[in-house]
Amino acid sequence: MARAARRSGLELLMEAFAYGWSQPLSARFRGGVVTVIGGGLLLALATYNATDPSLNAASAARATNALGGPGAAIADILMQSLGLAGWISAALMLILGLTRATQPDPVAARRDLRIRSAVGAAGVLAPGRTAGRAAPAGRLAA
Repeated sequence: MARAARRSGLELLMEAFAYGWSQPLSARFRGGVVTVIGGGLLLALATYNATDPSLNAASAARATNALGGPGAAIADILMQSLGLAGWISAALMLILGLTRATQPDPVAARRDLRIRSAVGAAGVLAPGRTAGRAAPAGRLAA
């Protein structure tokens, strides 16, 4: 008589996690988390001050950012790495998170939201790929 192999505790945990992750309430909760993070990024960017102490600027003064020192550091990282596209990425996080949190059936609309997220990310990152290129030989740079 053959016996079924017992599953390990890790396999049972992963199965329970996958089941919980696929539930609509879990999808709405994740959308709410993304919304809060996007709103926090927008708040940090709205109160960005280049003279705030951050990773590349030392100062004895307190941070004037609404989120304090961590908000000043995050806003500085976004402005240094993405520039004004940081605003777009934070707004996309807010919009897509709200979309996910308010959908009546978030599991059914998962594919559409992923496509919208990919298009938004490509739109944020694409201008950066062309901005640093040198002008072709024989042409004047604008």
